[in-house]
Amino acid sequence: MRLRSDEVLTARGQGKFYPELTVHAEKNVVTFTDLMVGTTVQKTLPAATLNMLGNFTRLVLGAPISGQKLSACYRQLQTEARCTVGGGKVRLASGATKTFKAWFRTVDDGEGYSSVNYAIELDD
Repeated sequence: MRLRSDEVLTARGQGKFYPELTVHAEKNVVTFTDLMVGTTVQKTLPAATLNMLGNFTRLVLGAPISGQKLSACYRQLQTEARCTVGGGKVRLASGATKTFKAWFRTVDDGEGYSSVNYAIELDD
């Protein structure tokens, strides 16, 4: 089923959740991705969300991050605002190597709207 953006915005205003993806790129190279995975931290990471994060990480980095690492870090959000899942190096299609960091964070805009985000940053 395909939704139009105005329908999604209306539904979101009524409290329905839709994942949001933000991608920053410079010179056709992705430097940062941010995926909203929920509006509150749940007790455990739902299986569907874990699967989505695995696919998202594979898409951005070319390889997954362990589901155990993702789940363990996510649980830490119950007491912390940010948790680093991991980091390392990734080789781009151009042959260049970049370091990456992946983390979860909770964001509160001060007006009652909060989100749980999963981010991957690629550094020079």
